[in-house]
Amino acid sequence: MNLMLIGVNNSSLGGFTPVIDSTGKITGYKTKAGADTVFPFKGEITSGEAWCKSMEHFRATYGGSINFFDMDFTNIKSFTIALVNPQSYSNRHYIKLYDLNGTEIKDITITTTPVTFSDANILTKAKKIYLYYPNATDYSFSYETK
Repeated sequence: MNLMLIGVNNSSLGGFTPVIDSTGKITGYKTKAGADTVFPFKGEITSGEAWCKSMEHFRATYGGSINFFDMDFTNIKSFTIALVNPQSYSNRHYIKLYDLNGTEIKDITITTTPVTFSDANILTKAKKIYLYYPNATDYSFSYETK
């Protein structure tokens, strides 16, 4: 069973709330879009794809960081991320990818220029994601599945 644990530190998930069935599987998500609006996932979904779907709706309302654990990117071919209207450029926004042993395997700086990450070898090894955003901003995020 794939399971995604989310640790939040001084953060807002921008209205993203996972919908979890009785087996612990994430079957969809809710947003601030409306009362009890549920967006179901189609078919089997990995924690990596759930993360990508959540990032499509992520908005940092203030600075903070989020850790995502037990990730599985086996069906993700690439993702692209950029800052949109950051309040400040004085601090670096970034994503760090870690392997199962907690060793950093990739550090991706996020700027207003879109960055595409598609290294299949690293995505296969990535089991933890650390997202750092020092101030409020919106993100432009897209991804491609295999």
